[in-house]
Amino acid sequence: MAEQVCMILFQVKCAQILLEAGAKVDALDKNKNTALHYAAGYGRKECVALLLENGAAVTLQNLDGKTPIDVAKLNSQHEVLKLLEKDAFL
Repeated sequence: MAEQVCMILFQVKCAQILLEAGAKVDALDKNKNTALHYAAGYGRKECVALLLENGAAVTLQNLDGKTPIDVAKLNSQHEVLKLLEKDAFL
């Protein structure tokens, strides 16, 4: 629970500590969103970069069938979209 709260709040330092302690980078919430979905949607570039560096999957779909790339597009998060697309090798 604490790991999801910190990641959802986009506290980069907290996320870094949790990842170093073994938190699952692709943990899912009840709607199958990952921390990367949230960070992408809110334009948290630093958090997106940290999650990608730690192996977050850009292709995981939530219950709506949306990937973090889709979420970034829907929310006009252009800078984040560049990071995600680069990681997805598009």
